[in-house]
Amino acid sequence: MGFSHLPTYREQADSMIPGRPDAIVFDCDGTLMDTHACVRHALDEVFQRRGRLCSAEIHEGVVGLSIPAMAVLLTSVLCADADRLAGELLTAMIDHVPVAAVPLPGAVEIVTLAASDLPVAIASNSPRPLLNASLTQGGLLELVHVTVAADEVRAPKPAPDLYLAACRYLDVAPHRALAIEDSPIGVTAARAAGLTVLTVGPRTRGSQAHVDHLDNPILLRRICEISTPEPDLVS
Repeated sequence: MGFSHLPTYREQADSMIPGRPDAIVFDCDGTLMDTHACVRHALDEVFQRRGRLCSAEIHEGVVGLSIPAMAVLLTSVLCADADRLAGELLTAMIDHVPVAAVPLPGAVEIVTLAASDLPVAIASNSPRPLLNASLTQGGLLELVHVTVAADEVRAPKPAPDLYLAACRYLDVAPHRALAIEDSPIGVTAARAAGLTVLTVGPRTRGSQAHVDHLDNPILLRRICEISTPEPDLVS
């Protein structure tokens, strides 16, 4: 009876991050920060104000969407103005960040490792006030070189604008950057911008690599490898 081949560390590490990217661009919500409870609270509050209950289908359907996109989705359900809904959602989410937003396991460690020698950005579908609140809550804001929010580009994810802007600010060609994402909307945006994509959490169609959690020891060791300065060649 033969033995099945068990992948070596090198094979697993290279399947997660092939080669050495020139930069890493992280998504925020669902990738670095667990803000699911903030979104759920905001949706529930907006519905309760109108004497309604938010369904599980709506909670699931807004994953990865920008706040304006969520508001548009809710207009027909709640018969309310999209701009007003977007304002209510934003206020409720920001209010709930100190109560419920937490960094996901491995988030601070992986960003710290990556930023030690690589240009690192965060490209988020959240508007600037919510992004800053979340990153400050998670102790991540001061760790990265660049952050780009949804209200600072022409179109949020799934459009490529956020990732293109992040790469431009980092002065890195998109095809030389790695995106780390958790949602199909984010993967679509990163791929459209030309980045290689590593997904965290459930497998997502379109990504080139996948890992269950950011605190995966092989992933952390691989990030440590690629963020170690390459030695100068002496002639």
